[in-house]
Amino acid sequence: MPSRSGVRASIGATGTLSHVPLSLALVHVRNKRLSGVLELTATGRCGWAAFWRGQAVSVMTTPPVARCATVVYELGLIDAKTLDATTTAAALAQRPPMDLLVERGAITPAQRDLVLMEQVRRRILNLFTLPLSTVFTFREGRPSMSEPSIVVDLLAPVWRGLRDFPPTARVDEALAHVGDRPLRFARREPATREPDFAVIERGELSSAEADLYEQLARRPMTLGALRAHSRLSTRHVDLVVYFLLITRYVEVVGAERPVVPSSDMWIAPPHARSAGEAFVPNIAVGPELMGVAAIRRRAESLTTESPCAALGLDEGASTEAVRAAYFRLAKLWHPDRLPHTLEAARPEVERIYAHMTAAHRWLTDPEARPASRRSR
Repeated sequence: MPSRSGVRASIGATGTLSHVPLSLALVHVRNKRLSGVLELTATGRCGWAAFWRGQAVSVMTTPPVARCATVVYELGLIDAKTLDATTTAAALAQRPPMDLLVERGAITPAQRDLVLMEQVRRRILNLFTLPLSTVFTFREGRPSMSEPSIVVDLLAPVWRGLRDFPPTARVDEALAHVGDRPLRFARREPATREPDFAVIERGELSSAEADLYEQLARRPMTLGALRAHSRLSTRHVDLVVYFLLITRYVEVVGAERPVVPSSDMWIAPPHARSAGEAFVPNIAVGPELMGVAAIRRRAESLTTESPCAALGLDEGASTEAVRAAYFRLAKLWHPDRLPHTLEAARPEVERIYAHMTAAHRWLTDPEARPASRRSR
């Protein structure tokens, strides 16, 4: 059943970032433990993020940012000499740099997973630089048929985005509604009924930032009292409080409804995609969630897709990642699984499935590449 704000009728929810800030959209996905894909389209830029039960599993942007090899270097796991040598060797061997780094012992498989998680966080941060005119669309549904091996909690990316690109006007507006009413913590551990401190670790709050939440866990305090208590600047305190409010870790005593309702995401005015806007492919979802029109747009974009893009991967993705992505997508896109309601799009689905299969072969079978070039 839909709630008052229509949360469960969320497939096809759309709006602009001027009406619904990215931070609220991400918090809503997390708090409702939604699975699906959030697409964002702006002039000359686009991106999409896939979610599994409220956690991010994959993010892509155009133009691309935070490539894996660059993230490895910037995290200090390899030096510049190793980065250059690996990049050159990967280009000559036509192999993903991450595969070579693991094989050569430069990084461990565990470090590779940490790099992939940090890549997701950095790409979400990049989405915070999109203009307010950006159009977003969220389609709810499983991004894949199996549980992903890499998932990223959204608290830290949201806090990074707010901290690095503070929405000052929205913060001021929200806190004006708080006024002089006291604030208090709003979450308890189910087992112990003690205050839930997960936001500190998962949000990657500094000690001074965490202290604000710890104070509220002890007793209700007004915003003015928090400002006076903290060694942080007033603006910084306000931003932390705003973050705690939108994530529902803090609430206003006596308020009948949340000061910042993240369900606004679902009641945003609709915005139709204009003919001139770039199409962001729903690579992480199947045809059933896309519908006939979106499937046809996806089919029209095949000629400009690289093999990695066809599978929703970064250029240079590991062979393991290629195989995993393909087998997930094959289950979703196989023509034999096409619902009767999408029969009109069967030719396009068959083309997309063949395109994904060819991309998988190209990326995993070097012998197939010359033949693929001749067939183009």
